[in-house]
Amino acid sequence: MAETQDSVDPLLKYLDGKQEKYVVTKELGSYAKEMACEVLRLNLAKEECRAKEERKTEDFWRQIVAMKTEQMKLWGRIGARTKAHNRKLQRMNELMASLVEEMKKHKVELADWVKKLTDC
Repeated sequence: MAETQDSVDPLLKYLDGKQEKYVVTKELGSYAKEMACEVLRLNLAKEECRAKEERKTEDFWRQIVAMKTEQMKLWGRIGARTKAHNRKLQRMNELMASLVEEMKKHKVELADWVKKLTDC
């Protein structure tokens, strides 16, 4: 409210000066009061608009924080799933390598059996 008072006082002094300069009777006084009221209304409207914009800004910041929090949770879930997937792939690769080794062993065993059978 101090801002409003600060902006109205110079205007009232200015208008009072004009009133004295032109020595217009009561009409200028009421005009000055009307102008002062209009200035007050405009200042109030400006303050309401500023407060509304401030609330919007605060709301946007809250939304940004919520989105960033959600994003961090999602990155965490992606990381955990990627890690689990990599473990499964590693296990699959180990099993494939083991299978290849077992197939080589069987191949050698089969070759030995073939040799034994042909010798008979």
